[in-house]
Amino acid sequence: MAGGIFNGNDANNTAEDGKTIVERCAAAGAPLDFWSVNNYAWASFGSELRSADFGVAKYQALTGLPIMISETGHSSTEDSLGDGAAERQPKAIPSTIWESLMSGAMGVHLFHWNDRSQFTQGYFLRERGFGIVNQDRTPKNPVYGNVLGMLRRMADIRIENLLGGSSNPAPDVQFFWSTNAEMVWPRANQEHAMIWGALKRAGYQPGIIDDAQFERGAYSNAPALLLSRCTQMNPRHLDTILDGVLASGVHVHANADLPGQFNAYYARNPDWIARMSSIFGLAVSGATPGFESSPTNNRPDYRLCRNGSILISLLNEHTNRATVMISAPALLSGRVVENLTSGGILTSDASGKVGLTLAGDDYVLLYAYPSRDGRDESLINSSPAKLWFESAPTAILPGVGFGVSMGYDIPLATGLKLFMNLERVGLRNRVFATAEGNALLKGKGTHELRLRIPDADLNDPLYVSSRAGAEYAFHAWLEHAGARISEAWLPVRVSLGVRPVAPPTTALVPRQNYQIALEWDELPAYLPGDTTPFGRTALWDSLRSTEQHYNLVLELLSGNQVVAANTFLTRSGTGRHVFSGVVPAGAAGPYTWAARVETAPNVVTSDLLDSFEGRDRGEDLLPFKPWFSYTYAQSNSPRILSQGIVKQGNDDQANQTAFLVVTNAANAGAFSGFGLIRGLTNAWALPADRKLWTNYLFAFAFKEESRLPCVLEMQVKDINGHWVEFTKPYQPGANGWDSIRASLADFVSSPAGGGFDPNAFVDLALNVRMQRTNATYQALFDNVLFTGPPRLADDFEDRTPGADYSRIVPWTGYGYDHAGHLDVKLNQGVGLPEAIDGSQSAFVVAWNRKDAGDFAGFGMFRPFAREWSLPGGEVVTSYSSENDLLRITGIARAASGNLTVSWLGPAVLQVANDVTGPWTDVPSATNPQVVQPSASPRFYRLRK
Repeated sequence: MAGGIFNGNDANNTAEDGKTIVERCAAAGAPLDFWSVNNYAWASFGSELRSADFGVAKYQALTGLPIMISETGHSSTEDSLGDGAAERQPKAIPSTIWESLMSGAMGVHLFHWNDRSQFTQGYFLRERGFGIVNQDRTPKNPVYGNVLGMLRRMADIRIENLLGGSSNPAPDVQFFWSTNAEMVWPRANQEHAMIWGALKRAGYQPGIIDDAQFERGAYSNAPALLLSRCTQMNPRHLDTILDGVLASGVHVHANADLPGQFNAYYARNPDWIARMSSIFGLAVSGATPGFESSPTNNRPDYRLCRNGSILISLLNEHTNRATVMISAPALLSGRVVENLTSGGILTSDASGKVGLTLAGDDYVLLYAYPSRDGRDESLINSSPAKLWFESAPTAILPGVGFGVSMGYDIPLATGLKLFMNLERVGLRNRVFATAEGNALLKGKGTHELRLRIPDADLNDPLYVSSRAGAEYAFHAWLEHAGARISEAWLPVRVSLGVRPVAPPTTALVPRQNYQIALEWDELPAYLPGDTTPFGRTALWDSLRSTEQHYNLVLELLSGNQVVAANTFLTRSGTGRHVFSGVVPAGAAGPYTWAARVETAPNVVTSDLLDSFEGRDRGEDLLPFKPWFSYTYAQSNSPRILSQGIVKQGNDDQANQTAFLVVTNAANAGAFSGFGLIRGLTNAWALPADRKLWTNYLFAFAFKEESRLPCVLEMQVKDINGHWVEFTKPYQPGANGWDSIRASLADFVSSPAGGGFDPNAFVDLALNVRMQRTNATYQALFDNVLFTGPPRLADDFEDRTPGADYSRIVPWTGYGYDHAGHLDVKLNQGVGLPEAIDGSQSAFVVAWNRKDAGDFAGFGMFRPFAREWSLPGGEVVTSYSSENDLLRITGIARAASGNLTVSWLGPAVLQVANDVTGPWTDVPSATNPQVVQPSASPRFYRLRK
C-alpha cells in the first residue's frame, strides 16, 4: 500500500499511523510484506530536502518493513518548489534513485505521466515535467541519457548483488519521535527532515526511535539523543532523560521547543522547570557546552554489504563544484577504494582518507574493500584488474558493425588482452559475435572493440530476436596466458533486422516468376537526435509520420552479380512485404538472395497522413492545427459548441481523434454542414491529363456518436475557393465508424464548387453535409490520408564510386540490339567526376556490335512502388541466404551403443571412410539419424 508522500509541504505528509496499520494487518492475518512511499526530494537552492534519505529512513523506522519507492522524481516545467529546481532536474533524478537504493529502498519507480493529456485538460500542467520522455514519446534530453546511463551502470556493476543482504550503518544520533507529540506532527515532520539533511551533510548517521524503543533503553544505541519538536512528552519519559539517558553517557539535545513542557493532552508537566534546570542547565551558570560529540566517520552516507565491504554515497547538493576529503579511518584504512559511478580505482591502500572532486549536483558511489594475496574482496569483481563498460549500444542489428567502449584500470603491467562476445543468455551463453582487442598497458584507460552480428539464419532455431523473447548480453573479459582474469557483462537488445519469412528457393530458371516474403522488426529512427523506435510518429506524432522512410531492397545474385532487384518503401518499423519478380532471361545460377534495409532520407512525397496523434486533448481550436473548423448553411449557420482532440476507447489500442460538436438550427434552410480544412505548403498544379489524377488518393474516417444521418464529402480547392468533390452517404458500422476513399480522378465538379483551377490546388477539406435540422452532431475525424504522384530527383551523390551493379540501385542498366545479344551491357556503376557539374554520375558501359542488326541501344530504368523515394541512404541491416547455416549440432551415444546424429537446416547427410572422401549420401537419412558405430573411422557431413 502507498504509505505516505514526502516533500516539503506539510499537507503532503501523510500516513503517520503506519506502525498501527502494520500491526493491525498482522493481527488480522494479512501481514504486509513492504511499505511503499511516494518520496520526493527538492532540487531548489537552499533546501535540506535535496537528499531523499529521510523519507526512506522514516518509514523504515515507523513500520519495520522494507521500503519501496512507488514515486519519485523532479519536474522540469516549473520552479514552484524554489529557484533552480527545473534546471537541476537532469542530474537530480539519477542521484535521487542512487541515493534511495543506498538508503535501503528495495526498489524505485521514477514517476512519469506521459498520458496526462489523455485524462486531463488544462490542469496538472506541471506533471509534464516529470519523467524522461515527452508525451509524444521523444526523449527528454539530457535527463533521458542520464537515466539510461545510470541504469546501464547499475547493470554493469550488478547493483542487486551489491545491495542484497546489505544493512544500514549504526546511528550516531537518534531522534525521539513520541506519539505524545502528535499535535505537532506535520511541523515536526518538516523540522526533522531539514535537520536530518543537515546532519547527513555533516557526516552523521541519524536514526529514529519511538516510545516502545525508548522505554526498552534503545536510546543507548547512539552517542546522542535529539528531542526535536518534543514540547509534549510523557512525564515519565522526561524523568528517564535525567535518570537513564544522561546517566548512561548519552548526550541530549533539543530542537525548536523546550522538551516536555506539556503532556499528550497539553497539561503542564509538574516537574518540567526542575527537569530543564537539571538536564539543560537553563541558568547561565549551569549551561552545558554545545554538541560535544563528533561523527564516527567524516562522510555523508555509507552502507554495509553482506561480506563487510562498504558502499559510500556522496551527493553534491549544490550547483557549485566541490572538492571533498573523506576521512573515515575505521572504514577505509588499508582498503581499496573504487569509484563505481565513473569506474576506476581511487586508491589501492587507503590511509583512512580519500579525496575527489564533484561537479554541481553530481552523485558518486564509492566501494571500499580489503585486498589480500592478489585477490580483492569485492562483490563485483575479485580481480585487481578492473573492467567496466564505458559506452555500448542499447540495441543492435545484423549487417552493420558497431563499437563497444570498455574502461579498464590495471594495477600491474601483466600484458592483459581484452576480448568480447555477444552471447545469448541462458543457452550455455551461445556466442554470436566475438572481438579481440590489443594488449593493454598498466594504468587507467579506454579501448573500443568492433563487433558485427550475423544476419538472420532461418536454419538456426536458437538465433531469435529479443522481440521474440531471447535475452542477449555483451560479455567482456581480460585474459592472460589463456586464463580469464577479469569479466563484465551488459544486457543488449538484438533485432534480426530484415529476413525472409521462409527459406527462399534458389532452384530458379530464367523467366521464372518468384515471390519472396520479407519481414523486418524494430528498425530505429535515423534523423539526428531521434533515438526512438521508427514507428513512434504514427502512434504519437502523426504530423511527422512522413518525415522518415526506409527502402527494403531484395536482390537475386548469380555469383557476385545482381541479376534482379526489387525495392519497397516503408514507414513501418516492423512489418512484412511480398516481393514479386521474374528471373531475367539471360541469368544463370547458382543463385543466392540478399536483402538490406537502407535509410531513405531523400524521399520526395506529396503524402499527408494525419491521425491526430501528438496533440493535446482539449476543447479548443489549437489541438488539431493545421486543420481548421468551419460551418455553413443556406441561412442560420450551425454553431460549433465544442472542438478539439479526444481519446477513443479504453484499451491499449485507443487512439486520438479530432472532434467537432455542432448544433444545426431548426431553420437552417436547404443545406447545412461543417468540416475541417487545411492548406498545403505551396499551390500544386495537377496534371493536364486527368487520367493521371488516379495517382492521387484521398481518404478519411468518420464517426457520428448518435449515428445521425449525413453525407461525407472530400473536397480539393483552388486558390479562389472553387473545388471538385467526392461524396458518399454516412453508413456507420457496428462501432459507428465509416470511411470514405477515392482517387482524384473520381472527383466531380458541382454548381456550388464553381470552376476548379487544377493549376492552383491549395486546400483539402473534410466536409459533412448534415441531413437533420434542430439536432446536435457529435463528429469524430481520424486517419486522414492524401498520397501524391511520383516525383524524382537523383544526382547519385550518395553512392560510393565504383563499377558495381548495386551502386545505382534502384536504377537498373540495360542494353539491347536487333540481334538479341545478351551481353550488350558490359558494366554499370557510379563515376567521379564525369557529371556535368563535376560531381558523381551514374555510368553504363555498352557494346554496339558489328552484327547488332538494325537497331541497338542502352539506358537505365527504375520501378516505382506506391510511394517514391530516392535511395542510397545508410544501410542499417542486411540478410544473405549464403549465411544460412547447415551445421551438425550433435552426435550422442544412446544406451544401445548406437550414435544419433542431428543437424540444422534442410540438408542431406553424407558419409565417407576418409575425410577427403569419396562421399556418398546416407540412404533415406532423416534428422536425427541413428547410425551404428564401426571399428574403422567414419566421417559425416551435410550437403544442400
